[in-house]
Amino acid sequence: MSSSVTSHHRSVATFIHLATFTKYLIPLGNFIFPLLLWVTQKKESAFVDDHGRRAVNFQISMFIYNICAVLIALPFVAWQVIGIVQANNGFDLEGDFDTFWNFFHISGLVITAIILGTVLTGLFILELIAVITASIRANSGELCNYPLSISFIKSTPFIAHANPAASSTVNEQ
Repeated sequence: MSSSVTSHHRSVATFIHLATFTKYLIPLGNFIFPLLLWVTQKKESAFVDDHGRRAVNFQISMFIYNICAVLIALPFVAWQVIGIVQANNGFDLEGDFDTFWNFFHISGLVITAIILGTVLTGLFILELIAVITASIRANSGELCNYPLSISFIKSTPFIAHANPAASSTVNEQ
């Protein structure tokens, strides 16, 4: 595929991947900018179409993984906070915080926060490495595969407009 890929197509595919980093500047920028680049350029090249689809699928997948991690942690946090409040006979803002925030009462909360933080940090590092690797591959004219990516946007099958006479000679052999 790299023989038919122009420098322009490689640049567009690279920018599609790198545009996912705009989420650190603009909320939902990791969806908006790659999607805009992909939609406007996908008909020009199958290479750009493939890279754009993979980049958007990966961003949707990472969003879902992050939301799932937080949603899984929420019941544990709520259960532990309720336990802390019950152990202290209610929540008194005017009371002594040192006795309220006893380490043995909040140890489960701390452990849950550490586990959630580790999972979210791991997802962040995975995303960072995967996007940079995909950008490098796009710039060199290669296809990329994102890890843990769910294919929400399926590829459209490429239908070659074959000559009917040519296809009949292939069937006869």
